[in-house]
Amino acid sequence: MINISLSDIQTARKRIQPFIKKTSLRKSDFFSKKIGKDVFLKWETEQEIKSFKMRGALNKVFSLKAEEKQRGLIAASAGNHAQGVSLAAHYSKVNARVVMMETASKVKIEAAKHYGAEITLKGKTFDDSYAYARSIQKDSIFIHPFADSLIVAGQGTLALEILEEEPDITSCVFAIGGGGLISGNSFVIKHFKPECKVYGVVWEGTPGFCKSYHDVHKSCVCGNVGSVNKPFKSGLTDGIAVKQLKLEMLDFCKPYVDDIVCVTEEEISKTIFDTLEHEKQVVEGSGVASLAAILKNKDKWDLGKKPCAIISGGNIDKSVLVDTLKKYSGELRK
Repeated sequence: MINISLSDIQTARKRIQPFIKKTSLRKSDFFSKKIGKDVFLKWETEQEIKSFKMRGALNKVFSLKAEEKQRGLIAASAGNHAQGVSLAAHYSKVNARVVMMETASKVKIEAAKHYGAEITLKGKTFDDSYAYARSIQKDSIFIHPFADSLIVAGQGTLALEILEEEPDITSCVFAIGGGGLISGNSFVIKHFKPECKVYGVVWEGTPGFCKSYHDVHKSCVCGNVGSVNKPFKSGLTDGIAVKQLKLEMLDFCKPYVDDIVCVTEEEISKTIFDTLEHEKQVVEGSGVASLAAILKNKDKWDLGKKPCAIISGGNIDKSVLVDTLKKYSGELRK
């Protein structure tokens, strides 16, 4: 069960502040003109691991007792959580083992190895990797990528930065995989500024969080979803391709979230291209899903005058980036 308070998030901020960056929050001229509002982008790509995930991982690992740390850490990850756990273990001088998908992004695998974690590739999906990690856990401390109050509190430090720097922000949009990012941050936003809208976005191939939010059904395994006729795959959307919904995450954040929608791979890949061309920033699919959702729902959502998209990660494989550039190369010649 997720249970956090504002003091938990403030404590998390003090705990991790020496190790994270207060990332930039900048208005985008291009995307502002595109939708007719002042669109702000929160660049978590500036973190050391190019992802927000280190916030939660550092808070969790730094909270462990010395005896727990010495037992070693184990985690399952699509990629960015692996880097966060590996970095936290490096700072704490403890051993960490991370199970990742066999199809995990090469750039994420190498980054996690760089910080010293032992990497095991197992399973076709995150959920397969998670099950295997649990099966070999033994006495190690499991660092869950999202279903942990300390992880959620760490991620919530992001919203504190947004509201301090731009208190007039009118809406915030977060990508959803397991729900850790939107849970901690929606809690903070609604505490300080209840009128600020909070929106979430999932990839259409794993729409469980979205479907259950809208009460289509309360529990589901959402890979290979027949309703969207999409095979499960990683690469472009690996950071948010979580099949198995954990209801505790939905139960916690639902009171603070105003809507959740799905986006397609086409919408994500086009936004990757536009962000590279106009913002001169390299982003991964899950990292830019929030912005894709704003573009898609600009006439549906109550975004207000100053919407904010959290650009949550920038660890994209070269092959995926090259394919995306090739896809839209005609636009580059216009």
